[in-house]
Amino acid sequence: MESMETRECPFCAETIKARAIKCKHCGSLLTEQAMARLVDELARLKSTSRPEPAPPAVQAAADSTGAARLATILFADMSGFTQATREHEPEEMREIMNALFSDLSGAVEKFGGRVDKYIGDCVMAVWGIGETRTDDAIRATNAAMSMLHRMKGRAERLSLSLALHVGVSTGRVVFGTVGADRDARETVLGDAVNLAARLCDKAPAGQVYVSEKMSAKILEIF
Repeated sequence: MESMETRECPFCAETIKARAIKCKHCGSLLTEQAMARLVDELARLKSTSRPEPAPPAVQAAADSTGAARLATILFADMSGFTQATREHEPEEMREIMNALFSDLSGAVEKFGGRVDKYIGDCVMAVWGIGETRTDDAIRATNAAMSMLHRMKGRAERLSLSLALHVGVSTGRVVFGTVGADRDARETVLGDAVNLAARLCDKAPAGQVYVSEKMSAKILEIF
């Protein structure tokens, strides 16, 4: 008989089954639980009581300018921002944006990513630069779902008609310094970056679009 034990989803706080690998309420992939379930299943199939460990983090070699690597890119853009600026004073809007960006960057960092830049009302984040993990695609997906819920909660508390739409892509990128002299900064360039931005543009408010290659990376793990 299936266990009826439950726990709280770390993203939406709804009650879910203790062994769930995906939240039925918000759709978030529950990475650690998914890995544990996969390990248990492998152990059962191999008739052994010694489970294999979850995918370890692999410390990447020191990044060098112009180095090409596999990375996962996320773009998150706000819908309703222009209208919000018409309804609030500039100083008030600055405080609102700082609070929103704090929420979004917190979601990125929670799942091992790094914020690459803020572009107006858009956030760009990267996984796979500095430290590469075999489950970076899942980490980015979970971060995207967490960002949606954080944005929804903040918007409701502030009575704002704001929502987030997100695009995520995995692929080869070049990491290095871009810009002239004093304005130069480290960032990533490549088709995966452009694709993530396009997916973000196409995603409806409150949804996440991922690339076909990224979907394949997630299926490899499961």
